[in-house]
Amino acid sequence: MKTVISLKNINKSFGSKDALTQVLFDIDLSLHAEKMTFVTGPSGCGKTTLISIVAGILTPDNGEINILDINQNSLSNEEKALFRQQNLGFIFQQFNLVPTLTVAENVAVPLLIQGQDFDYAINMANVLLEKVGLKSKTEAFPKDLSGGQQQRVAIARALVNNPKILICDEPTASLDGSTGHSVMKLLKDISMNTERCVLVVTHDNRIYEYADMFVEMEDGRIKNVINN
Repeated sequence: MKTVISLKNINKSFGSKDALTQVLFDIDLSLHAEKMTFVTGPSGCGKTTLISIVAGILTPDNGEINILDINQNSLSNEEKALFRQQNLGFIFQQFNLVPTLTVAENVAVPLLIQGQDFDYAINMANVLLEKVGLKSKTEAFPKDLSGGQQQRVAIARALVNNPKILICDEPTASLDGSTGHSVMKLLKDISMNTERCVLVVTHDNRIYEYADMFVEMEDGRIKNVINN
């Protein structure tokens, strides 16, 4: 089983010396390809900080981060941004679609940011939209879609650059139960049928059945790791 993400002895604090708050303590974690891992725990336990470190948005105080066999500690901020652009996809609770762009244009945005030709980017977007069941909605605008459809657009956008790692922050929190299950089935297929690692931060126990592994956090520490 290929290890995609390896964290060793990760600690993270915020604030100054006079008001220092440590939010992560001695995190050791390995995540693997073709697996969907859920990070769970109460608000404030460090989940968002953890995924922000994996994404290269935050730098830990100490410890070693290896992602796709690349030591992230050795990369500059610019190199981290390029690595993130090339290898990571993000799905958020609030979808974060641009209301003035069509569905296809929203999905094409990551490729356009990379400098890809517009027609190529739109063609790739249309391919992904067909895969997520939205072939007929390419010219629609986000306001014309249901919540579940908007989340599917967000999934297509996250996949358009074919990332090896997909990070999902509360992807079903804004959806009803039936739509949430539909979205999670799609994400499960994505993780099972490729060499992709899918990392899901969630409070939503309605979708726990889709996890291959649980990382339970409490007070900035990993309390338990459970294979489902």
